[in-house]
Amino acid sequence: MKDMGKAIETYRQTFRIRLQKQLEAREQFRQHVLQTVLTRVPEVIAHFSSIRRAYLFGSLTRLGAYNRQSDVDIA
Repeated sequence: MKDMGKAIETYRQTFRIRLQKQLEAREQFRQHVLQTVLTRVPEVIAHFSSIRRAYLFGSLTRLGAYNRQSDVDIA
């Protein structure tokens, strides 16, 4: 019974480590996309004189919410 408790705790620890690595990778990807958007949007809207402002919102703006299936919300 003791061995089973130790095995469960080992699993929990390795799960937490895997989860943390996944979260870090998602945040790194979010930061990359955010920087790309912040660079490209001004280039694109420069071609449209009627656009005075652009607002970025949605999951890209929230820590932990953005993933590879997310879109980029700009108004």
